[in-house]
Amino acid sequence: MTARWSWAILACAVVANAAFDAPVPCAAEVASGDGQVARAATGGALESNPALAASGGWRAGAGSTHPYGIDALELSGFWAGRGHAGRVPGWQARWKLLRAGSLYREDQIALDLAQAVGNWQVGAGWRGGRSELEGEIPDWIHGLALGATFAPNRLVTVGIAWEDLSALAVSDSRLARPWTLRSGVAAVPFDSAWVSRVGWEYRQREPVRWSFGQEMRWGVLSLRAGFGVQPWVLAFGAGVRWSGIGIDWAQEGDPRLGWQQHWSISVER
Repeated sequence: MTARWSWAILACAVVANAAFDAPVPCAAEVASGDGQVARAATGGALESNPALAASGGWRAGAGSTHPYGIDALELSGFWAGRGHAGRVPGWQARWKLLRAGSLYREDQIALDLAQAVGNWQVGAGWRGGRSELEGEIPDWIHGLALGATFAPNRLVTVGIAWEDLSALAVSDSRLARPWTLRSGVAAVPFDSAWVSRVGWEYRQREPVRWSFGQEMRWGVLSLRAGFGVQPWVLAFGAGVRWSGIGIDWAQEGDPRLGWQQHWSISVER
């Protein structure tokens, strides 16, 4: 089998079974086991819950990886936003690109709006995506997301989010995506020296996936580790943050597909 046909088969598999499934390559979130539903990670892309767009101040970041450790597969992303300020809601925009050589390209964009009210944060978002295989460009699919977080006290936050990437419009039945329901809990001490996260994700017609993550902070340095169950995924990483500028790295391992590295850079003010 030639290399070209190998890539063609891979690209077709992506279109038919996993289009738009690759998350934004944000090392700060990957290394903590993903599942950032209840609390926004420092330097995070805030992809799992639109309500998190109400958190913090100005922020921007970018990340890159090679899925499954394959050099010819490229996944990159960019995000920018601002937390809520008075009556002005918080917002976050994201764009990500998955490319398999010259045979397949996938673009996805997202826009979230969120507001904080007391101990609550609530948000909603629009999702759009398109894929291109061998020069054929289908119409965009359109979806939406809803989410909320609640902090009963200063130490604990809980969150829930629902997302359907093709709820509003889909031009090709092969691109229709199952909806996803996520929930999680995050705990942070008063000195913010560590963050613990537990989350679960139910994807329509699939088993529940659990995730666990831990982050420890010493001054400008952060160390992170996490894992997911169903399927089993291990991750660990580190980050350095100085004057609001951060560089993060993560190593993620899937027992079926091997290891891959994530790099991201972010600014938060």
